[in-house]
Amino acid sequence: MNGEDNPFRDGEPGGNGRGPDGRFVVGWRGGSGAPPGRFRQRLDTALKAEDIDRAVEIMRQCMEDVSARWSDRIAAAREILDRGCGRTSSPDVDSAIEFIFSRAREKGIL
Repeated sequence: MNGEDNPFRDGEPGGNGRGPDGRFVVGWRGGSGAPPGRFRQRLDTALKAEDIDRAVEIMRQCMEDVSARWSDRIAAAREILDRGCGRTSSPDVDSAIEFIFSRAREKGIL
């Protein structure tokens, strides 16, 4: 469907850019809402360095909390590593993290 054949083009009556199935049609020049950059800009303006430090500290406390469930502690560790080192797509890293925690648990470190 090219722009000339598109009955849902911008500017036409009822032309909200969506087809009968509710999806945006090919050739629609509009967007689905506010640009992601606008949200990110507002977040950057509102977020302070102390907020980031506190969020990391909360994740660290969860990771080190011996009374917390292991799944929560591993999730906190994974978040810290993902944000600090970059997310990996390798399932080997997940296995390695779980292995490290199990060894630390066995040795009484955690």
